[in-house]
Amino acid sequence: SSLPPGAHLLGDGLFTLGPGAAVEPGVLLDTGPGPIVLGEGVRVCGPARLEGPLYVGPGSTVLGGRICASYVGRACRIRGDIEKSVLLGYDNKAHGGFLGRSYLGRWVNLGAMTTNSDLRNDYRDVKVRTGEGAAPSGLAKLGCLLGDHVKTGIGTLLNTGAVIGAGCNLFGATAPTSHLPPFRWGAAPEAPLFELNRFLDTAAHVMSRRGVRLAPEMQAVLERAWLSVAGAD
Repeated sequence: SSLPPGAHLLGDGLFTLGPGAAVEPGVLLDTGPGPIVLGEGVRVCGPARLEGPLYVGPGSTVLGGRICASYVGRACRIRGDIEKSVLLGYDNKAHGGFLGRSYLGRWVNLGAMTTNSDLRNDYRDVKVRTGEGAAPSGLAKLGCLLGDHVKTGIGTLLNTGAVIGAGCNLFGATAPTSHLPPFRWGAAPEAPLFELNRFLDTAAHVMSRRGVRLAPEMQAVLERAWLSVAGAD
């Protein structure tokens, strides 16, 4: 498929537009830094700037902004400033905010203006914190690592190198700690567990909105994960 008038392709790199994919006027695609591959049924709304290397998976929608050097999986909805990040699939970042050098699992929803830091103020290497303490990453720039089914409230600020476990639901005026174990209800270090039935209901509802059923096998996996965390608390 060809690009419509008002959409512009820069560079001599590979550009692939999958079957049924559409690019609106007001979109700039720069293949100079690397290839751009838009999968089947992808929709790119203007105004937007896409910079390679970039892959956008089938059924995903780019709602505007600057998307560069990233992998965007199937059925994502993205907007804002996204740089050097991986979104595995079925993720929702439909509003403004910066996402840089970050890794998102599946079924993540970032509330409006959720923004992460990928550079320390003192420019030193980023430390990654886990349940076993802080470890040097060896990287000057590193964003956030979010597990499957993480949800953030509007205006959430994520620290450099933040690690947020699967199933966490972040909200409130306090910035989340740099490490949260899975299935937390809130952003504070002492946040309680996200009640199991409520978490499963939310997950099933979110998935149904994308036409995906929470299969009994997957529900069993999530239940076992939750119970393992609850037993460790």
